[in-house]
Amino acid sequence: MASDGATCSRVLVCDLDNSLIKTDLLFEGLLQFIKQSPLKLHLLIKAACSPAPTSEGADGGVRARIKQLLVEQIEFNPESLPYNDEVLHRIKLEKYAGSHIVLASASHQSWVTSVADHLGLFDEAHGTSAALNLKGKNKLAFMRRRFPLDKTTYIGDSKVDLPIWKAVATSVVVNPSRAMTRILNASHIAHQSLGKPVPFLQSLSKAIRVHQWAKNVLLFVPLIMAHRILDLTAWSNAVIGFFAFSFLASLVYVLNDLLDLSADRAHPKKRHRPFASGALSITTGLALLPVLLGLAFALAFQLPVYFGLTLLGYFLLNLGYSFRLKKTYSLDVVLLASMYTIRIFSGGAATAILVSDWLLAFSTFFFFGLAVLKRFTEVAKMVARRSVSGRGYLSDDKQTLLTLGICSSLLSTVILALYLNSPQVAGLYSHPQHLWLVLPIMLFWNSRLWIQANRNEVDSDPVVHALRDKISYFALLAILAVMLLSH
Repeated sequence: MASDGATCSRVLVCDLDNSLIKTDLLFEGLLQFIKQSPLKLHLLIKAACSPAPTSEGADGGVRARIKQLLVEQIEFNPESLPYNDEVLHRIKLEKYAGSHIVLASASHQSWVTSVADHLGLFDEAHGTSAALNLKGKNKLAFMRRRFPLDKTTYIGDSKVDLPIWKAVATSVVVNPSRAMTRILNASHIAHQSLGKPVPFLQSLSKAIRVHQWAKNVLLFVPLIMAHRILDLTAWSNAVIGFFAFSFLASLVYVLNDLLDLSADRAHPKKRHRPFASGALSITTGLALLPVLLGLAFALAFQLPVYFGLTLLGYFLLNLGYSFRLKKTYSLDVVLLASMYTIRIFSGGAATAILVSDWLLAFSTFFFFGLAVLKRFTEVAKMVARRSVSGRGYLSDDKQTLLTLGICSSLLSTVILALYLNSPQVAGLYSHPQHLWLVLPIMLFWNSRLWIQANRNEVDSDPVVHALRDKISYFALLAILAVMLLSH
């Protein structure tokens, strides 16, 4: 350990939340607590309403009491946090130069100590306790007592750090926004910058998964299958339903990402998602939830009541899936398949078109096959592990999933064949015999997809893979051409 900070010729003090790490531990802890103990929310309310500390420098607010509760209730893992590589590099350079390295944060002392122990770079680690909230002016007073500020470099990110930056010898600001830069310049604080903010709109688009809205095209299927192509009112309702479902689906994606932070960070691809990587803050995600929910149901109120009920059912099903059910093997893929089928139901509800039993049967098996394929690719790509993080599957389940998925995909084609031989088809098409050409196209597409999956050539989401696959578009165009030929 280096010499004491008071006698050291150079000192570097680094903040933790949104500086050393690209997240805030308070909100990380809250999400983890809500996910693992939703029935214990009364403890949060009790902590928030309990008497505040009265000692000088005490937090005196809700946050310190909640931090203490979270420390007692959840397991903290510093290894899974998204560390800021540029800040780590600066710390290592300072340590190599002989500086006394200090981690000082408003996060709870036990968490700060865990991070410091994990990294092994710090000579001291100080955090918030029941007696002192180590933030802003309190942190500055603490630093004055322990370190020569005229020899100190401070790394931080927030406006509450302004008094510290004014007092220390060298100010380093992490990912300063334009607004923060203006404040620093107006305060005449010379500073160095580490990194720059990730473009917000780009990260937002990734977080709400705009590209996944393509799945909601399923709402147009009942309209097309009922040959109501020229019904402008039905089209208008279907478009409104499409955006209502898209906003709600985006809400679900954001909620899932917030609840799955640890699991996503352990995944080779998902760790780059905006919330897992720290490109978007948890507070931004929490603010998005009511906005997306309001947009979805504002649009739903313009459609028949039955559509609103299907949208609500989809939302509740996703809540159950996000909190618990996705960890239950087999049930999770049934629910995933159901979410696709609900989209078709909703399309019928929005346009007042009765969805046929044939379409429901086909979609059930077809989307069950895709849901199993999604899990199969996850298991196949993590086969070196005993289990898939955040899921209920073992690496040994790979062959079983392969069998289930292929059988379900083929069964959907069998149901399609039975439908083509039904009286309903004869009433809708002038040349129904041409529709049999759809079967080899479907068999080709399904078999090709599963062979690709077995070769680890499919993205973890088969729908996204299909949207990027030129052959899938050719297959779709061929099916549409056959339908026009049969009309």
